[in-house]
Amino acid sequence: RAVLRQAKGSPKKFNDVLRVIRGCSVSDALVQCALSPKKYADVVRKVILSAAANATNNHDLDRDKLFVAEAVVGKGTFLPRVSIHGRGRAGKMHRPRSHVTIVVEE
Repeated sequence: RAVLRQAKGSPKKFNDVLRVIRGCSVSDALVQCALSPKKYADVVRKVILSAAANATNNHDLDRDKLFVAEAVVGKGTFLPRVSIHGRGRAGKMHRPRSHVTIVVEE
């Protein structure tokens, strides 16, 4: 398993990528991430590689037999920022952060 905490981006957009790779083999998931036009796919690809490396190095599992058992995204801290409006007014916007968790099994 590998967890990336406080990844820059909204959970909704991360979930679009994770929905595609759930249940795939690790090699297929890496191909899906490489071919995806989404910018979050590259971040997810690195987490998959980390989870596969953890499985092979720490738990002595075969890399070719691994598949993505769980791909979950959670909401991190939403950083409040100022959004400038006209006539001297200001609003509030959020810079979302996400926690991405990938679990691989043999």
